[in-house]
Amino acid sequence: MSISTLKTDSRIKAKGIQSMLIKRTLGPFRKRRKWLARTQWMTAEQINELQTSLMISLIENIFHNIPFYRSIMDSAGLTPSNFQTLQDIQKMPILNKDTVRNNLDAMINTAVSPAMLHKASTGGTSSHPLPVYRDWRSIGNEHAFVRRQFDWAGLKLNDRCAYLTWRKVSSVNDKNSKYFAYDPAMHELILSTYHLSQETAEQYLHAICRFKVKALVGYPSAIYSLAKFLGHTCRKAQLKAVLTSSEVLDDDIKAAIESRFGCPVFDFYGSAERTCYIHTCEKGSYHIIPEYGITELIPSSKPYEAFYKIVATGFWNNAMPFIRYDTQDMVSVSDNTCTCGRNYPVIDKIIGRESNTVTTRSGRKIGSTAMYRLCKNACSQIAKLPVTDIGVRSTKDGSLTLEYVPADSFSPSDRRKIHNIVVTELPNELSLSTRRVSQLTKTKNGKCLSIIYPVHK
Repeated sequence: MSISTLKTDSRIKAKGIQSMLIKRTLGPFRKRRKWLARTQWMTAEQINELQTSLMISLIENIFHNIPFYRSIMDSAGLTPSNFQTLQDIQKMPILNKDTVRNNLDAMINTAVSPAMLHKASTGGTSSHPLPVYRDWRSIGNEHAFVRRQFDWAGLKLNDRCAYLTWRKVSSVNDKNSKYFAYDPAMHELILSTYHLSQETAEQYLHAICRFKVKALVGYPSAIYSLAKFLGHTCRKAQLKAVLTSSEVLDDDIKAAIESRFGCPVFDFYGSAERTCYIHTCEKGSYHIIPEYGITELIPSSKPYEAFYKIVATGFWNNAMPFIRYDTQDMVSVSDNTCTCGRNYPVIDKIIGRESNTVTTRSGRKIGSTAMYRLCKNACSQIAKLPVTDIGVRSTKDGSLTLEYVPADSFSPSDRRKIHNIVVTELPNELSLSTRRVSQLTKTKNGKCLSIIYPVHK
């Protein structure tokens, strides 16, 4: 597709207006953003007082309005008066994904109107996606925290940014369609991760230059691929910064991106459960963001004893707060202080969970988060057919197997429909096979992507 044919997609424009209203206009975004501009310069004592105050309010809320936590506290003989210091949060048990999944309804805040609830889910790249509920106001608060990372990267609110993430612009196998779309409301150029290749990379660069993009935001694997395809012509983009998230950022990958684009990389960590944020400051240090929640770093067991597990309590999702949630992600700690002037904890590196890429037959790499989004789209359509279970697994050599368990009414025509869905929704250069099974294969060590898609009949 020629760059001259790039137009604003009406669907993208409508979604952009909706995002603008929810994230920046109708909610607490501007108030929270001003607040965060002040709190980042608090003393260590002031930060402790702030966290303690937010924790006490949170405990009061969950005690009176969330049946799951009220039951736990009643059983342990706890009331809000037992929580007066940050260390008191450890009186609550550690929460894991299975417990959340088994108590989903009881974890929703009864004081929040159902009309204010928004259902989302975790990425699910290593297990079942976990449903999570948010209230609409929390989205504005969340956006304020995200934008402060952009502030640290030297970006203004209305600076144009290009995104290489999971968002689809067109069918993944349509080679003659558009590979990008512009959202004028949010000032975002959406680049298709799924069409990025040696042949298309130059068009991506032209779009970035044409729209005078100031930053590139996305998965490290996708941004590195673009940098590798373009070489040092990347510098034509004249970016202020690159922001990466959702995958572990390898030091060599970071160095390569910074070298090619000629600007710093700001890596940041968060999760759909909204319990912990780790951002990179302008001095290059990773900081735990204390206004966002209470982050406990707990020593890991073998073979990861050199790392610390993130157990976190989020302050801002009133609809479904997670208390002492085991994120299953890890970090390496640092004793260093940062010269940026903020009294925030410093960590050395985000280890995360294993987050491998899938390599296509042409050598193109698709990160695990982007791959999950593609597989989820295909599975959601297959789930409408007479099947009882669907799963996708991959090995480290990049081959994928889509497994399905047929229902009694499954017919040969349904099998052809599955084939057509796979051909339409997944890149045809993937090494992929479909397999009819009596039950899904259990995940074993060595699998870099495992998705079990819930089928509701």
